Amino acid sequence: MVGRDQEMGVVREALTDDRTTGLVLAGAAGVGKTRLARAAAADAEAAGHAVARAVATRAASAIPFGALAQLLPPLEGRPAGILRRAAAALRERAAGRPLVIAVDDADLLDAASATLLQQLESARDAFVLATVRTGQPAPDPIVALWKDGSCEYLELQPLSREHVDGLIREVLGGAVDGRTLQRVWTASHGNPLFLRELIRDGLEHGALAEADGLWRWHGPLRAGNRLTELIDARLGTLSAEEQAPLGLLAFGEPLGPDLLESLGAPHVLEALERRGVLEVTQDGRRLEVRLAHPLYAQALRARASVLAARTLQRRLADALEATGARRRADLRRLATWRLESGGGGSADLLVAAAREAQTGLDAQLAERLARAAIDAGGGFPARHALARALTRQERFDEAETLFAALEREASGDPDRAVVAEARARNLMWGLGRAREAEKVLLAAEAAIADGALREDVVAVRAWMLCFAGRPADALDAVSPLLDRADDDASLNVRAAMAAANAMAMVGRAGAGAELADRYRAAARDRARRRPLLLAQLETVRLFCLYVSGELEAGAAEARRAYDIAVAAGIDEGVAVFASAAGGISLARGEIRTAIRWLKEAAAVMRDFDPLGFLPWTLALLAQAAGQGGDPAVALAAVAEAEERQRAGMRMFDVDVGRARAWAAAAAGELSRARRLALEAADRGRSQGHFGFELLALHDLLRLGDVATAAPRLAEAVRVNDAAFAHACAAHASALIAGDGGALDAAAGALAATGSWLRAAEVAASAARAHHEAGREASARASRARAARLAERCEGASTPGLLLDGDPFAELTGREFEIATLAARGLANAEIAERLVLSVRTVENHLQRSYGKLGVTSRQQLAELLG
Repeated sequence: MVGRDQEMGVVREALTDDRTTGLVLAGAAGVGKTRLARAAAADAEAAGHAVARAVATRAASAIPFGALAQLLPPLEGRPAGILRRAAAALRERAAGRPLVIAVDDADLLDAASATLLQQLESARDAFVLATVRTGQPAPDPIVALWKDGSCEYLELQPLSREHVDGLIREVLGGAVDGRTLQRVWTASHGNPLFLRELIRDGLEHGALAEADGLWRWHGPLRAGNRLTELIDARLGTLSAEEQAPLGLLAFGEPLGPDLLESLGAPHVLEALERRGVLEVTQDGRRLEVRLAHPLYAQALRARASVLAARTLQRRLADALEATGARRRADLRRLATWRLESGGGGSADLLVAAAREAQTGLDAQLAERLARAAIDAGGGFPARHALARALTRQERFDEAETLFAALEREASGDPDRAVVAEARARNLMWGLGRAREAEKVLLAAEAAIADGALREDVVAVRAWMLCFAGRPADALDAVSPLLDRADDDASLNVRAAMAAANAMAMVGRAGAGAELADRYRAAARDRARRRPLLLAQLETVRLFCLYVSGELEAGAAEARRAYDIAVAAGIDEGVAVFASAAGGISLARGEIRTAIRWLKEAAAVMRDFDPLGFLPWTLALLAQAAGQGGDPAVALAAVAEAEERQRAGMRMFDVDVGRARAWAAAAAGELSRARRLALEAADRGRSQGHFGFELLALHDLLRLGDVATAAPRLAEAVRVNDAAFAHACAAHASALIAGDGGALDAAAGALAATGSWLRAAEVAASAARAHHEAGREASARASRARAARLAERCEGASTPGLLLDGDPFAELTGREFEIATLAARGLANAEIAERLVLSVRTVENHLQRSYGKLGVTSRQQLAELLG
């Protein structure tokens, strides 16, 4: 009964209201009328009512009292007498109890049964509980129940998106990725019966499967045999005239009313709309006609023969050409219909359609159209469209062969620019050949005379330099474009994107976020023509917020961008924004939430990762698992991140290093964790990635190496422009001074940015500092603050979270590290080898730990550590 609390309230109120003589539950097929009626009947029985149940059918509707036959004795005589005896028989069944007659599909009742129900209701001899299907004619006595009688009428609506998502998660018993939820929602439209059959079929055929704690749908969403039979039964009652436009819609929806009316009778469309078989919606200034459910189209296409499908698509193409293909998307539809119907079309049409399919992120269709364009003599533009389609399908070697040939053939500046940009992207992100990609772009810049086209190539080169780990070079290349940029030019959106990304890397993340924000309106204006442009700009802005520590704004924006990408079906956007949401959740300290987001992002990126974000996503997952105390997940994610790193992609080196550090910390190897965090910070400094260096240095501080981290953080804050950087530096200086008040202030500054886990760790340090200074009231206040913040961190387990009440707070850093490794089952010799110590030193530290903790064995130590 998920999502039906309000409806059940109406049912219960009707059953207990003396003024109400019945309840009619109306709705479309599969919306849950029968389920709700059964629950209502069960409630009535529990309350002491006598319940008589019946189901009306089309077959029984030709027989008087056919639906109620099992409730009545043999009846003979004149009609009026039969009705009186039937009513008396039903009252007798109740044996003095209030009578409820529950009839499913009452719109199919025979006239005699319908009349009997109305008479029982009007005489108040029974409470009538009936279900009827909307859009279907019902006998007059049944309509009179709510039109003329005292029955309540409740029309059930499909489940809401929120309830569908919750129901799927409850049924599957785990997390479900957003793309799967969106696809099932779109296919079912909240219809519980369709939803059940989709999920059941997906499970039976393995399309819906769980991996690494996440349920995902693989491959196309299909209507299984049971669901197809249900749809056939629904549509099979339509006349041949009514079914004619359904085939056209199945292969062409959405269609304009004018186009449909040119192929059939307008009055048929009106009748189908009234019956709920199709629906008319507004898209801008254009009306669009669709089938009421996407699954209708799938079922109709499945049962259409090859010749019928070709004929329908030929008719659609002819009609669209006759009425005028006015929208950009019409070109793709027209070319596709021509192709599917055995025709062709002009090379220009096919090339334009291939480009439109590429814009719509349908690479397989783009390839088919491009190959058809080549066959039609499309030449250079057709082969360029094919090469781009191959790139989107990650067939990078094939694309490089084509691009190299096209580069040699390019005869004018526009051709040189588009080929150079596309080839460089393929070399950089597809093949990991960053230096070659840069050479291609530099050669194009030298050869192109047109200033605007040349600057466009420069913007692409700056974007690639960021991913190659060269942010300073990227800023040098792109800054001149920003100084004279027109805010409305799409060139400058790309220039701003590259510049903002580079700014975040060099420590100017706050300025980078402001720059990206300035160009959001221009990117939105071009979103219909270039959907990835806005998504990429939003990704850069979220990256800036992540690096700068502006987490409150980042969390909401990441979720909003993710929802938009899911609704639009842009897998690349789904993956990147899920990764961004995971990174920001991690920075906030929401460990379980971060792991869920990052697992979803990684699952999508394993299938499709055109920008090479998977290693970074896995690095963030390792950090989240490490800070959640799960070494197995952390180490596995680090190993996969290292394996998946592409040659030439150096942008995320520091975060991969940070992942290694947190994985080591989760395994109890704190000395190694500190060494790895320092290596990550050094890598960030040497590459000029000062924003990442700051994060690695703060990790080093959190892992216990205050002496090394504090002076470096004091330097780093000079080149990092965000408030978060100053809070990290304040944390370091307060630790050096052992100043509890300053630590409280640093905790407050970090909490203000949304960095709850870091703030909890600093508050715990403040509690220890106050305790050591004898300020017990202040220590209690800081300890309480740390505990409150830690509650928001979803099971985080980091060295900095130890509070005074924790028995491990009495251990030194080395004692804690050795105790953790011993509790994990390592022998003294193994611990000594791992920490580069003597066995005697390990034994001494372990004995001191036993004394402080009041234990005498490794088993007790493991139990205490949990």
